[in-house]
Amino acid sequence: MPLHTTSRRTARLLTLPLLAALAWLPSGAASAQQPSKAQAQQPSPAMQILTDEAHRLQANDAALRQQHWQAAADEAARIVEDTVDKLNHGGEQIIGVALLQRALALSGLGKMEDARWYAELCRSYYPAIGPGTVNPFGDTGAALKDALENPTDELFDGAHIVVPSGGSAPGVTPPAPTVNPSLVDKDAAEQAGVQGQLAVRFIVDQEGRPRYPHLDQGLNNALDWHAFESLKQWRFTPATKDDGTKVPYLFTAAVNLTPSQPTGQ
Repeated sequence: MPLHTTSRRTARLLTLPLLAALAWLPSGAASAQQPSKAQAQQPSPAMQILTDEAHRLQANDAALRQQHWQAAADEAARIVEDTVDKLNHGGEQIIGVALLQRALALSGLGKMEDARWYAELCRSYYPAIGPGTVNPFGDTGAALKDALENPTDELFDGAHIVVPSGGSAPGVTPPAPTVNPSLVDKDAAEQAGVQGQLAVRFIVDQEGRPRYPHLDQGLNNALDWHAFESLKQWRFTPATKDDGTKVPYLFTAAVNLTPSQPTGQ
């Protein structure tokens, strides 16, 4: 059962800065030459933030192509942090492309577990990213191609992904968290007066690690990002069949919040 249902447009073979990271901007916004009357108007603060971050992505793409892996990884992380700090909502394409840049840089550094996490995560923000997007990056990109696929049994050594119905799956003991830092920054949530539910869906693999995370319901950019960074640290006792065979398992974690009393997970 795929976590991401949006069709993969392999980015029309666009390369990284790319992915139409600028396509959502007003026509010509990436250039200061001969602005139209509409473009001559002062952009909204949110649009200016998005434009600035898109230009940073373009510059960081050059660092990737020059194989300045550490510098590119650090800048991609800063772009994500700056975007979620400055914008309560929106900017998903910027965040998704920055996460893919970070994944590529980490792959170049040989840090494959972290690289795969950010590659899998980028599609929660920008589902149009697909395996063809990383073709220009040779072996560094090829190592991440399956992380950019919709999850299938084949990606888990052929083991059937268990999808519980009504919270259970007959004949399977569900995974149990062993390390699970809070998904919500409760101080930030209370200060912002945020209420609602945050829900993330992911697959717990046979080693008890969260894989292919997907945001089902979010609160705001900063809180959603905190949830993903916390989830990256989660570990589980893997799900097992009655015969003891470990199997991948689709898992949902949710947190309900009220303005005055964030409640647990």
